[in-house]
Amino acid sequence: MFLTPTPPGRPFDKGHRSPDTRSADPDAAVIAVRERQARDAFRHLTEGVSVDVIGPRLSGRSTIVDRVERLCAGAGMSTLTVSGVADALPYDGVRAALARAGAGQPAAPVPSSALVQRLGELGVRAILVDDADLLDAASWSAVRLAHRAFGITLLVTTAPVNGRPARSTAEVAGASAHLRLEPLDGSAVHDLLQAHLGGQVAPSLVGGVLMKSGGLVGVACALVRASIGTGRARQGDGAGLDAVEPWDDGLAAVYGALLSDLDPMEVDAVELLATIGTVEVEAAARLVGGELLERLESAGRVQMFTPHGVPLVAVNPPGLADFFARSTPGIRRRRIMAAMAAHGAEAGRIAIDPRATATPEPAGDDQLPFIARMFSETGAARLQRALTRWNSAPSVHTALPVITLGLGRSGDRHLLDRVIAGTPIDECAPRDELTFRYLRSRWAVQVSPEPAEAEAALVGGCAGSFRFRDALTALLIALRIERTGISTAALDELTELSRGDGANGQLARLALAFALSCGGDAEEALRLLPADDADGSELLIAHLQVGRGLALCAAGRFVEASTWASLHVDASVAGGERIALAGHAYVAVLSAAAMGQLDKALATAKLAISLGASAGCLLFDTDRALLNLTSIIALQLGKDAAAESFAAHARSLRGGSDALPFNAPGFVEAARQLHRGSPAKAAAMQRVLADDLHGRGLTFAADFATMLSLNAEFDRDLAARFRERGEVLGGARYLAYLDGRSALERQDADGLLDSVRRLRAHGARDEALMLATHARRILRDNGRNEEAEAAAAEISALLEAGASGATELGRTRLELTSRELELVRLVGAGLSNADIAAHLHISVRTVDTHLRNIRKKAGASSRDDLGMLATGD
Repeated sequence: MFLTPTPPGRPFDKGHRSPDTRSADPDAAVIAVRERQARDAFRHLTEGVSVDVIGPRLSGRSTIVDRVERLCAGAGMSTLTVSGVADALPYDGVRAALARAGAGQPAAPVPSSALVQRLGELGVRAILVDDADLLDAASWSAVRLAHRAFGITLLVTTAPVNGRPARSTAEVAGASAHLRLEPLDGSAVHDLLQAHLGGQVAPSLVGGVLMKSGGLVGVACALVRASIGTGRARQGDGAGLDAVEPWDDGLAAVYGALLSDLDPMEVDAVELLATIGTVEVEAAARLVGGELLERLESAGRVQMFTPHGVPLVAVNPPGLADFFARSTPGIRRRRIMAAMAAHGAEAGRIAIDPRATATPEPAGDDQLPFIARMFSETGAARLQRALTRWNSAPSVHTALPVITLGLGRSGDRHLLDRVIAGTPIDECAPRDELTFRYLRSRWAVQVSPEPAEAEAALVGGCAGSFRFRDALTALLIALRIERTGISTAALDELTELSRGDGANGQLARLALAFALSCGGDAEEALRLLPADDADGSELLIAHLQVGRGLALCAAGRFVEASTWASLHVDASVAGGERIALAGHAYVAVLSAAAMGQLDKALATAKLAISLGASAGCLLFDTDRALLNLTSIIALQLGKDAAAESFAAHARSLRGGSDALPFNAPGFVEAARQLHRGSPAKAAAMQRVLADDLHGRGLTFAADFATMLSLNAEFDRDLAARFRERGEVLGGARYLAYLDGRSALERQDADGLLDSVRRLRAHGARDEALMLATHARRILRDNGRNEEAEAAAAEISALLEAGASGATELGRTRLELTSRELELVRLVGAGLSNADIAAHLHISVRTVDTHLRNIRKKAGASSRDDLGMLATGD
């Protein structure tokens, strides 16, 4: 994103903005996320093809039936809807459907042939069978006979059994299609919640609902209704979940409905697994029996997932654990707890070595709810154990784990206020006092707008003879750097303190390394930060590891930074470690985005945000910078609503430091201007931001602002002044890019081709292709046709090597489908993903999926690269 340019001259429809389609109608919300499947089913029916819609209970099956019924009515196509009901009498399903259709309800008993004849006499073209797996066998037989006798097309919604539909049109229909309802991903949950709430949706709400619902539409809607009803989410406002879990009778009924099809032994097994939490598959099989575990998986009530190659199992949806936790204790619950006590210790061991993963990749949306639940379970258990110890013996030593864990979570303000205020600081070990003072100051940064309060929390009341006085002084300097900027005097003082012994020198070197990274001397920072795991507390090691990743980014070593941070993100997730997760995620997202890997960057950001991790206990808190950066990435990928939600959440946070790239709000506003088609305004805003950051000694953040300014609108003088710093951050590759942009401004085709060759030598195919495309156009416009053909051959070579983008659609060697080509043209016309979805009558999620596939095929790093596919600029 940052090293890949925005192509000059890409057309924007500046006057076109998508309408505000938000609605507080929950039915409209559910329809929106299942619209594509409903239209696909309708299309099949009009073509005479019967359809199976396969999905678990509460996945939106009935919504699709209702929507198809309306689409058929609008097209003048008559239908009859038959609904399955558990424990119904023979023919009850068909008899009730005939009564609703005004055909009268035949008295029972009635011959099967008479019912089939009634169905034929209605003259319907399609029978829509909802919940076919619950339909009585006699009614199902009548529907099948009507299909055979009268050629009536069928649409059947059913639950899967061992991956296959419980009842299928394939049993009777000559031609049939299968549509599977996959769980909602984070983007679809965001759209669903936005339609419910009629306003912005906080990422914390999206993550919480996705985790508890497992992507089931009905559960997600019930969670939102419970959140609104209990005041934990607000309509028309920045919505979020607080630390208290939402609950009401409606949500309990939804969870209960998911268990209604299970026998008592299966319900007991689900409760046992829900109570224990995420376990390895082998341990779960020993607990409940392998055959029973397979039945639960077939019923969709447990889900297997494999983070880092280790097969784990959890109840599905994960929120069932809340249902059982809130159920009234009784003899049955005591029996369940006894079984858990007998086997829980063995089952609870989850041994994961994320370092064994050769190529760390962010978790997919299908695994995210279960990983989030595992992470939440681990964190909650640790915090509860720490709080129990503090409650029994309040002291600095017992308070430290509570505060550290609390700062790594969101929503624990009252708890931390109570623990910090209720902990006597006298008569404790000096090292514990040092850590307590530091954590207390980090909490003050989070909750108070007054800098003096954070400084008082750090050094207030400290005796002059305190053993770690120099360490406190170094942390105080770091605190002031975070807030105001880096001065020569501050660096000199930290350098002097870094020569000290023990913890005094160690913490001064740590603070100095962070300051050097942010101040533009990353190589010196790396010298102070060990590459191997250091000895020390968990908090200190987290600082050293995150600091090293940050320094690698500041040195322009983005591949190393990405590998380093991704490994530590995986380790943090697998081990339930909140302390460093948010910091490592910021480094991983920053490095991936700098290399143009926007989908990977967004997936990592969504993981950290969904897990509710916070970097509140770290120097140079990364929370706001991560949210702002994620907002900008979402804009680049056309996810406008999600981008605004991330930005709104960032604005609500205290803490953070402009020393980190993208922490300053000006980054987001400039990105919005660029997205709206105002590159000159965006570039001007970035230049002002860069000047401000430079003036405060924050070179690392200023460099990114300058690069973004040049990407938006090239300025030859600025590029010349920035050349030295640009080489530090981007190396020879970035210098070749700058030279290419300069040649483009001069319309110098030869200079462009020279830059193309240099970029290819450095593996920068994206930038090389963009410049080669412009070179070919300039050569062709100037009548240098033979050289233009040579440039075309250069472009072909880039495409064959897996390059991104192309010139004219007809000349690309990309194997794009007709629908993908249509999406590329709409992107090139400046439409957002929401606009495209409305234009093509498909869901935003489908648009996202298509564009992600196109970017993979083309290697395109940004939305602008896709625009070039269509425009040929």
